[in-house]
Amino acid sequence: MKQYLLVSCLLLSAAANAQNNNAAILKKGQELTIVTANKMTIDMMMPMTNNSTSTYKIKVLEADAKNYTVTSTLSKLVVDGSMMGQTIAFDSDKKEDRESDNGKEFASSLDKTDTLLIDIKTGEAKDLSPERNAGSNPGDGLQGMITGAAQNTGAATVSSIFFVIPGEVKAGATWTDSSAIEGIKTINTYKIEKIDNGVATISTVGSANGSSNMEAQGQSMEMKMKTTTTGTITVDTKTSLVKKRSNAANIEGSMNAMGQDIPFTSKTTIESTYQ
Repeated sequence: MKQYLLVSCLLLSAAANAQNNNAAILKKGQELTIVTANKMTIDMMMPMTNNSTSTYKIKVLEADAKNYTVTSTLSKLVVDGSMMGQTIAFDSDKKEDRESDNGKEFASSLDKTDTLLIDIKTGEAKDLSPERNAGSNPGDGLQGMITGAAQNTGAATVSSIFFVIPGEVKAGATWTDSSAIEGIKTINTYKIEKIDNGVATISTVGSANGSSNMEAQGQSMEMKMKTTTTGTITVDTKTSLVKKRSNAANIEGSMNAMGQDIPFTSKTTIESTYQ
């Protein structure tokens, strides 16, 4: 799961690290739905693909002066891809898919609820259910990065519902932030392209470079990667709630397994809508 979370953090929620004087606004009892469509192709000795769509339900349990307590649940998952000559298909709405051997692994991630705290000032989420990520998952390691099976119901997903703009909210404003996640350093530059009826359209350009260790089929591997991203975020400037995110990423890298370097390239597009 770690490597998919790494990619998710790079593409969806790097902005949550920005410190500022604005605030993220939610109300007790408020419910949100996040629908994310992910399309990925990987060329690593042989082509691999993934098309997946996930639906998350977020509910606000409590609200105080510093934090919101929320729950996040993966309620629906559709996966269609191929890896190492095998077709991977799953639709959580189909009973026969849930009961198949492969489907049982995907289904084990569904309808499980995480509890999190969201910092009102930053929109950054902290997972209060770490035991949910402690065991084996159908998306562990490289398979998770390719299939999207281990999409995070925790901090990365919940942090993505907010984008808190630092400084003055005006068209033309630009700023940069950076973060380091498991050996990967990310730098993002943002620009407010326009503001229309309180909704800001923000363009993003980013890069991510570094190396990280991962597990795949019981083997430890080092993954080196260089990533460039472009995207757009639309956000309500009064509540800091995101309405839509879209990102495109190009990744070049290599994996070292048993002393052998295996180069790979990947192209990914992710589009999320928030209701």
